[in-house]
Amino acid sequence: MKTTFNLIVFVCLIKLFCNGQNNVHNSSNFYLINTIDVASVNKEYKSLLDSCLNEFHHTKSDTSKINLILYLVEQSSDIKFWSQYNQWVIDFIQIRLQKKNEKILNEFYNIALSDAYNNVGFMYENYGDIPKAIEYYHKSLKIREKLKDLIGMGVSYNNLGVTHLNLGDTLNAIKYYKKSIKIFEKNHDKRSLSTAYNNLGIIYKHQGKLNLALHYYNKSYSLRLTNNQADQIGLANSLNNIGHVYLKKNDISKALYCFKESLKYGEKSFNKRSISISLASIGSLYFDNYKQLGLSKKEGENKAINYSLKGLKIAKEIGYPDQIVRHANLLYRIYNETGSYKKALEMKILEVQMNDSLASEKAFETSIKQQVNYEYEKKTIADSLTNKKKIEIKNLEIKKKKSEIQIKQKQQYLLYFGLFCVIIFTIIFFNRYKISQKQKKIIEDQKDIVEKSHHLLQEKNREILDSITYAKRIQSAILPQEKNIKSFLPESFILYKPKDIVAGDFYWFEVVDDTIIFAAADCTGHGVPGAMVSVVCNNGLNRAVREFGLTFPNMILDKTREIVIEEFEKSDEDVKDGMDISLFALDLKNNILNWSGANNPLWIIRKNIQGMVEVVETKPDKQPIGKHFDSKPFTLFETKLQKNDIIYIFTDGFQDQFGGPKEKKYRASQMRELFISLFDKPMAEQKIIIEKSFEDWKGDLEQVDDVCVIGVRV
Repeated sequence: MKTTFNLIVFVCLIKLFCNGQNNVHNSSNFYLINTIDVASVNKEYKSLLDSCLNEFHHTKSDTSKINLILYLVEQSSDIKFWSQYNQWVIDFIQIRLQKKNEKILNEFYNIALSDAYNNVGFMYENYGDIPKAIEYYHKSLKIREKLKDLIGMGVSYNNLGVTHLNLGDTLNAIKYYKKSIKIFEKNHDKRSLSTAYNNLGIIYKHQGKLNLALHYYNKSYSLRLTNNQADQIGLANSLNNIGHVYLKKNDISKALYCFKESLKYGEKSFNKRSISISLASIGSLYFDNYKQLGLSKKEGENKAINYSLKGLKIAKEIGYPDQIVRHANLLYRIYNETGSYKKALEMKILEVQMNDSLASEKAFETSIKQQVNYEYEKKTIADSLTNKKKIEIKNLEIKKKKSEIQIKQKQQYLLYFGLFCVIIFTIIFFNRYKISQKQKKIIEDQKDIVEKSHHLLQEKNREILDSITYAKRIQSAILPQEKNIKSFLPESFILYKPKDIVAGDFYWFEVVDDTIIFAAADCTGHGVPGAMVSVVCNNGLNRAVREFGLTFPNMILDKTREIVIEEFEKSDEDVKDGMDISLFALDLKNNILNWSGANNPLWIIRKNIQGMVEVVETKPDKQPIGKHFDSKPFTLFETKLQKNDIIYIFTDGFQDQFGGPKEKKYRASQMRELFISLFDKPMAEQKIIIEKSFEDWKGDLEQVDDVCVIGVRV
């Protein structure tokens, strides 16, 4: 009997212990943070989490506690977890540093704090908030400089170099890279040194200093060769970069050799991303440079298709949208060139879908970034508002309950009234039902015929609308993103108002070194026909700059006209469609504007010597981009810009709009007066006023044409 009693007690104690453990593991005290959703963690990380935190709660050593949490931060790929644990480390250390500690313990706290600040910088950099990233990288660097932590300083300098490069601040990027190189050389850190050399090469290639870029790429490659078994992906990356420099120098044979060697290292490392990048480089080279390799056009196209199809397959396997877009674009160009239009359309649709996917990823990243910013920033104000919020919440709850009671009473009254109405109407309708029953059969037969016709018409309309809506997605994918334009021209606006779902008007933007090329274009027609012409013309502009390397507006328009005419001549029909365009190339470094126009002018609004605001108009060539009875080379106009000059380019849709009290056209002279009156307004406010002026003038009348107005303040 005694043995049985002891056994029961033992089982109860075990159960009590297990329940206690479960309660601990489900509490925020165990996981240290309140907002964690443990149920969503994958099994592998959950096991690591529980293991580390069990050890955390059993150890009394601060150094062990901090190292355990930093290890969790390092191992987690989910920013919602590691950003909170990283903040826990910062808060924990800051509390400990307020006390008197031994020198060696204070040093450990500061090293860990610098690592945590570096993690925050990386987080902000990853989500595009570069100023915040720089702020936290400097916090980390300041601690590391104080501790004379050379390895940590080298990492901080390299990180600052990357962030300044992302800002377009190449001078500071080079300065920080060279500082990191000096430290890595002193510490014989070959891996970090090769990365820093590679980063310098990227900057010099971007600046067009190809020999310097090649010098640093080769230095990076040489270091990685000494450790090729451990860094085969790095070798593949170096060779791919070197290949692109040779491609820029038009040394096609060396470029091809480097790309193929890069592919070998990628295959050795089994890194599918690296393999896909190398295959894309080789495919593009064969397609664009077959003559220099002594191949026929057909041979070049076949090789390009072979390499790009392999690369596309791999990119799809690893779900890598950037590379899928790159391969799909190359295959679209090849199939379009060879007349395989069905395959070309499939590749264009895939390219657009992947661009949509990238846009969705960026939107998701933005939401995560906002959430993380909220978690970090709310902490600074939470404590001071807690008591006030509690009172406010309590008052709100009382008001809410009173409001709910009133709403329920009103709902009951409405329900009773509704039931009464239903009863009355039921009686009336029952009587009417008897009278109308005889007529019902005839009406139903007629209704059936009408509904079938209506359903068929709706189906056809839906198919047409779906096609046009999808065409709009493709056209939207072609247009440059306004946030990208704003990053180069912060004081600018684009007013773009298609007449229909898709448009014949479009705007086009390209950056080549220090030159920004911007255009407002008006293709023949609007709606679907205009949109189809706009795709051809947009492609012509892209090829003129990207394929033929042109940057002067007159040469771009000449080459675009040649491409557009060549595209339309493939048809058996005599196609005379084309576009009017106003295109400028702005040299930001020297403040020089080059411009050419086809039927559309350039306006520069500035203050004259007397301080009066005036419009300086440059007339366009009176010929379109397309077939013309008297085609001539386009004229180039060059002018030196003054500070605060405003450049306007536009299509004719705004000034041709009917409206106003007499339902007449808006006219160019009225546009001049409007733009002059807005000279001192910020560009964002200008856009709002110009759009409101257009809508007020149009009133209830139909929009007659697509509208595109672009303004840029120097």
